[in-house]
Amino acid sequence: MARDRVVEGDLRGEDARRILQANTTICMTAECLFMYEPLNFRRRTRWDGIMPHRTVLLELFRASGGYLLHQSSLERQVGQFLATVKMAYTDKEAAVIAYRLRVMMSHLRDSKMAGRKPPERYDQLRAILDAIRED
Repeated sequence: MARDRVVEGDLRGEDARRILQANTTICMTAECLFMYEPLNFRRRTRWDGIMPHRTVLLELFRASGGYLLHQSSLERQVGQFLATVKMAYTDKEAAVIAYRLRVMMSHLRDSKMAGRKPPERYDQLRAILDAIRED
């Protein structure tokens, strides 16, 4: 049975900049932004790994209308943001940051589709699941 393609969306550049700016400490280095492991789309959600990034993930889902984001657009927007705040980065680091965000979003979407809810101690993450579209 063929699996339906996941609907993806894009953010407006100004929304991406605003969300990243509001959820990034300028003193951080690019290599440690939005850390999450494992970076594997086939793994289940690590609720403890998602918890520190709950605000940015909720805002990204809300700004995208509840959809996952296109990797290439998000990479470009992360790079533009890092350049704007004058944080040293490489194109590879921008790609990795976008990938981390995308994996977290994918894990959350998969949890929503499978009806998996976060454990009670991570109950705040339910707001993110509520923001995810099911189509």
